[in-house]
Amino acid sequence: MILQAEGVLTVNERLLRAAIRHAVLMERMKASEVEAIISMLNRDVIPDITARLRWMLDRVNLRGIDALVLKTQRYKDMISGLNGVIDEGTRAIRLEHVDRLIEVAKYEAEWQRGAIARASPVNVKLDLPSVSTMRSIVTSRPFEGHLMRDWWSGLAEATKGRVQAQINAGLSLSEGTDEIVRRIRGTAQARFQDGAMQTTRRNAEAIVRTATQHVSSNTREAMYEANSDVIDGVQIVATLDTRTTPICRSQDGKVYKAGEGPRPPFHWGCRTTTAPVLKSWKALGLPFKELDAPGRASMNGQVPASMTYYEWLASQPANVQDMALGPSRGKLFRSGKVSAERFVDVRGRPLTLKELAAVEAA
Repeated sequence: MILQAEGVLTVNERLLRAAIRHAVLMERMKASEVEAIISMLNRDVIPDITARLRWMLDRVNLRGIDALVLKTQRYKDMISGLNGVIDEGTRAIRLEHVDRLIEVAKYEAEWQRGAIARASPVNVKLDLPSVSTMRSIVTSRPFEGHLMRDWWSGLAEATKGRVQAQINAGLSLSEGTDEIVRRIRGTAQARFQDGAMQTTRRNAEAIVRTATQHVSSNTREAMYEANSDVIDGVQIVATLDTRTTPICRSQDGKVYKAGEGPRPPFHWGCRTTTAPVLKSWKALGLPFKELDAPGRASMNGQVPASMTYYEWLASQPANVQDMALGPSRGKLFRSGKVSAERFVDVRGRPLTLKELAAVEAA
């Protein structure tokens, strides 16, 4: 693909490039959201579980396990107490996650409005979704078949089952308190990745990443629908590399009307995004000819030619490449010594939402 000079890009071409750049930075912001939620899990929930487990095991004096032990009130009280800790901790995480996602929705709407304003040669007035609409996107719209509340409840139930299974396994081997706690928490030598809670961490990360994509995608869609007098269609933009799934590859570049057709996330961990396709001057009923002066973008209403993430990245300055890949990989990328397909992850430092806003403003 021959990349055009920035000065002669149409509005829709500019919006496509802005959407790709935004998607790159959003992956870094997702990493920051994951860090925040996992830190909460590590700091508040897991220590509470292990402290309660240690306290109960030291008092119930259970050694060995059989059908009779499982029916004792001591055992039932221990499991019930642990389940309560897991439920309370997961609920706190869910509420924190919801609050963070509402802020993501607000930012996404503002960014989309700003991106269109910067790309358009004339002043385009756009409506923002209401705060209630953005909250409903977070709490009342399902992704991957379930609501946000259901995913976190499911994580809690699965965690209860894993914790109880490890307790039973430890008791059946007549293990002591420390050994059973290690089964749950893991060991320092393995950076606590060998305990039952590591699966909970991985599942929490999947929820956070997919939910963030769900919220950003649905917020953009709400923007498109609220401004259908200006926006003609919605283009699907996939990150094309060795990890791109068949469904994302098949949807890449397709254009649908606002409110019609499929939208990302198409699967867990989906990175596919969307870009608006604005109407032409003629479709808008404006008596303007296309602006062809240097540096001015025309509004011809045409769908921009699809480009891959790495085609876009190759056209960016070194500091943007380093931002996306990290300095070392950015240098290798520019040298041409390593194929683009090797760089399948965003390797830059995670960005908080505040840092994301600062980077994109610059």
